[in-house]
Amino acid sequence: MKAQRPVGLALSWPRATSVFLTDVALLAAGSALPSRRAFWVAAAVAVVVTALALVTVRRVSLLSAVFWGRVGVAAALDTATGKAIDHRRRFGEGVVGIREQRRLLVAVVAVDGPSHPPSVLDRHTVASATMLPLNVVANALRQFDIQLNNIDVVSVGSRRTLNAGHPYAPVYSAIVGDHAAVGQRRTWLVLRMDPQRNVSAVAWRDSVASTLAAAAERLAHELTTRRCAAHPLTAAQMDAADSALLAGFTAAGARAGWREIRHRSGYVTAFWVSPDDIGGATLTRLWRPDTDATAVTVRLTPAASGGVCVACWARYHTGAPLQEAPLLGLNRMSGRHLAALRFGLPVPSAGSFDVPARALGADEGLAAPIGPNGQLFGVTGRGLPMLLPLTAPTGHARVTVAAELPVLVQLALRAAATGHYVIVCTSRPRQWSYASGPALYVVAAMPESLPRCSLPVVLVCDGVAEPPPMPGVAVTVTTVAHGTASIADIHFEQDSASTMVVRTTEFQSRVHIDVASERRYLWVPEKVPSPPAVAGRWRRGTPVDGHVREGSSARR
Repeated sequence: MKAQRPVGLALSWPRATSVFLTDVALLAAGSALPSRRAFWVAAAVAVVVTALALVTVRRVSLLSAVFWGRVGVAAALDTATGKAIDHRRRFGEGVVGIREQRRLLVAVVAVDGPSHPPSVLDRHTVASATMLPLNVVANALRQFDIQLNNIDVVSVGSRRTLNAGHPYAPVYSAIVGDHAAVGQRRTWLVLRMDPQRNVSAVAWRDSVASTLAAAAERLAHELTTRRCAAHPLTAAQMDAADSALLAGFTAAGARAGWREIRHRSGYVTAFWVSPDDIGGATLTRLWRPDTDATAVTVRLTPAASGGVCVACWARYHTGAPLQEAPLLGLNRMSGRHLAALRFGLPVPSAGSFDVPARALGADEGLAAPIGPNGQLFGVTGRGLPMLLPLTAPTGHARVTVAAELPVLVQLALRAAATGHYVIVCTSRPRQWSYASGPALYVVAAMPESLPRCSLPVVLVCDGVAEPPPMPGVAVTVTTVAHGTASIADIHFEQDSASTMVVRTTEFQSRVHIDVASERRYLWVPEKVPSPPAVAGRWRRGTPVDGHVREGSSARR
């Protein structure tokens, strides 16, 4: 990627004409005054006005930068959002949430994608089946008599859990390296419509809301027929999407600056992609930085010539300010980070947000990554690391494991590292003691209820009976005997000390596994006496069922 020049000029006809008339008025006023000094003062003011209005820094005029810097973060976000209502149109498929503000309407379509698609890490790219064809979305901008203002493909996610999560997360991130392997990611399509530009379409339907609902349902159906499951959101689900896209950002006490937005939980920095760099590889690379959260927006807008224009910007949430772009070639949105945050939400967005765009070719085949890549399970026969998501896009997922304990421990650790809340119910809790930590809890009995958590919950049943489906559990992992005819969504069958077979409803593959570290920690020697307990905790350096804590000087 290549960044564009930071300094430029805004020479549109309306802006240049306004500046010219303002300068003429200032010079005329200075000439009318009797003092000769007044003319030079007016000339200096005219030069300053011209510079503020025409000179741009990273495509932002100096005057606009001053304006955005004075706008409160909370006020800007409050004015952007509108209340959503549920609408059921005649002959419709269900309820569609519609949000209205300033005579503009918006509907949201959730893109679920396929269930448990595999991904492989090839060099510095991620080859995955979870891709959204943007030409299909672009065709939805014009649907018979309906023309939409634009469609945004907005995604939010992270490579791993936050720093306050499980301590294994940094270790797992180092294993993945600089690949754009995303542990958690969700994608929505934001459809915006101006009723005044669709008068004839509204006249043929029940109402304005029915017009946009029909467009949203038609786009969701088109994607579903292409094996990319999608469905329109209700009003309550739209509010939940707002919270998810904010990614922990709190407007209270936040301050928008020239280089970033500072809030209670960290910093938010926005970057836009140069038009010539917008491609499939770039859309995947945007997820490479190891941040607290990443949000990517791809905007599709109908062009006056009949084509479609595509623009892209990314928002990175970090614990510390970014001194430079996380990827070479990104352009910092200096002074417009609040605007990037505001226009990246599923809101009507009555204002304008100038992001460089290019024409999208009709047969270009541009695709954007959607859904999580999941967690690393092994290496294929060609030496490519393979990843697989445990969670299902819609509903509960069942996973069965016919393998030794180190394989199960590694699965739980990597699930916690990629943003899951893991609860392990086991008959051998002492052997799980070293894996326990934040977001991974080991219990000896099945809990009656689950704690409130925004993360997807993974329940691991190690040597205990699988309980009935519990509300709030996204994935249930159960150990089974070798050779079991499992009908689970995902089945892992270890067939040797270093290989394992992964089977889903769509594919089956044998991968090479490396559980030497877990096997070393969980090795149980013969005739090991029970270790003494000190104040409810194991003494440092004392073996616990064959496990020696890291940093101990005891010999195995």
